[in-house]
Amino acid sequence: MFRQGQAGSDETDRSRRGDQIGWFDGTEAGWRMLGAYLALLDHFVALAKGSGVPAAAELHGCTQRSRAMIACYPGGGARYAKHCDNACANGAGPECNGRRLTAILYLNTRWRPADGGELVLFPPAPLNTAPGTAPAAAPAAAALGHIAPCGNRLVLFWSDARVPHEVLPAHAERYAVTCWYYDETELRRANER
Repeated sequence: MFRQGQAGSDETDRSRRGDQIGWFDGTEAGWRMLGAYLALLDHFVALAKGSGVPAAAELHGCTQRSRAMIACYPGGGARYAKHCDNACANGAGPECNGRRLTAILYLNTRWRPADGGELVLFPPAPLNTAPGTAPAAAPAAAALGHIAPCGNRLVLFWSDARVPHEVLPAHAERYAVTCWYYDETELRRANER
């Protein structure tokens, strides 16, 4: 049910990405709680869309969500190097994939600081315009914050170059459920390429 996470086009580079992943929609046997969580998450995003908050206006084009990616970092220093979930800036750029909002729910009820595996958020990355290149923050960019992967913690952030992020080495098993909300127009353009 799980396979090695892929870092770009390289499925074998465990120094960049060391998690094991599986994709689920919550209808699989034994995953009843996942289905309930996904329904609540969809409801929350719908409420955000209608909130009138200016930043939430970017969600109006989000008409679909990915299946849930369940990730397990097996410990032993497994990590995910700095990256952006969508290699564009707010819908602009040659490598846009449609992802607009990233939602991560942590499942680590016994997490301790010594376990590592924190999510680190960085300042916005400059957008490269050459095809086949992804945005990357300057190497000296200081982290904006570290988020501990404590159980029942939900983290939401923009998927594009505004929020480069990484997962620090995990020294114990680390579990997370990640979903992406897609901008319909951007996803259609990505599928046409």
